[in-house]
Amino acid sequence: MLSLSLSPPPLALCLSPSLPRRERELTRRLAGNVCLKLNAKLGGVNSTIAPGDLPGFTAGKTLILGADVTHPTGFGTPMAGSDDVAPSIAAVVGAVDGANMQYAAQVREQMGRKEFITNLEDMSVQLIKKYLVNVKGVKPTKIIFFRVRPLPPHPSPPRPTGALGLFLSPCTAC
Repeated sequence: MLSLSLSPPPLALCLSPSLPRRERELTRRLAGNVCLKLNAKLGGVNSTIAPGDLPGFTAGKTLILGADVTHPTGFGTPMAGSDDVAPSIAAVVGAVDGANMQYAAQVREQMGRKEFITNLEDMSVQLIKKYLVNVKGVKPTKIIFFRVRPLPPHPSPPRPTGALGLFLSPCTAC
């Protein structure tokens, strides 16, 4: 029986001073980006969040999740106003390590043109399970969940909700 072993070709980037300046700069940036990606793939930490930059964040004890829904447009999708609605794609992304450097995603198809994420709980639970496996069962003390939602065409004024009469309005900062 024939045994075949394949390995990827070696990566080489030439940073020779004889290259034109523009090419040297592009090569230097490419080398930097490749090094960042390799470091992350090998389990290294490229960046961290400073304690005061994200309120409520504690390194190694905070799980970060984010979710969004995208709706198909363009060639091949039903015309606006038609009864045929192409399915939308919902995704939840979450950190799966204590350093918040490694991320995983859960993606689902759902009913078209709906911003409500149908399987949000299941997708979030899958990511939390991956997080717990990677951090050896240490549960996060906080979960920060980011959710992008489009503003309505004509934002309504804030209205009091709950027993405390708190005012909630759409975020216009981002």
